[in-house]
Amino acid sequence: MASSARGPAVTARVGVVLGVAIAVCLVTGLISHLIQHPQPWFDWPTRPVWLYRFTQGLHVASGIAAIPLVVVKLWSVWPKLFDRPVVGGPVRALERVSILVLVASVLFELSTGLLNIAQWYVFGFFFTTAHYAMAYVAAGAVVVHIGVKLPVIRRALGESLGDAVQVEEIEARVDRD
Repeated sequence: MASSARGPAVTARVGVVLGVAIAVCLVTGLISHLIQHPQPWFDWPTRPVWLYRFTQGLHVASGIAAIPLVVVKLWSVWPKLFDRPVVGGPVRALERVSILVLVASVLFELSTGLLNIAQWYVFGFFFTTAHYAMAYVAAGAVVVHIGVKLPVIRRALGESLGDAVQVEEIEARVDRD
């Protein structure tokens, strides 16, 4: 019997919150990049003076908030990651590759971001360049993942969390009898 915490209803809801955190990180990171590497079409206001500090605070806070969300999301789907066949048809292959790229890129972004906050540069590359480039990989992987899993996500978001718990309780009673 699978726990309802590992069901699609919980996984989809955690995914939505994680998606919001990642989107905030992406937007605020792009703002930072455009301020540090000005483009002719981008004009950052000089007032209020605290605005950049606010956006970077959002960047850091949403990145830190994403860490436990990633852990919960991975925990909730862990058994499904080992389903067989590993690669079935083309859609299944795309799903598996997108998950691999998504998990790897998000873990890279969060771990290097956390190390940057601590100012502990143990990696052998320039942080901002790698972090910026991997943000695009992560964003693309999120888009592909959502595209592939959209039918499951829509169905799961329509499920009540209470229904999932009730189903689990019924299954537990049946198993005992």
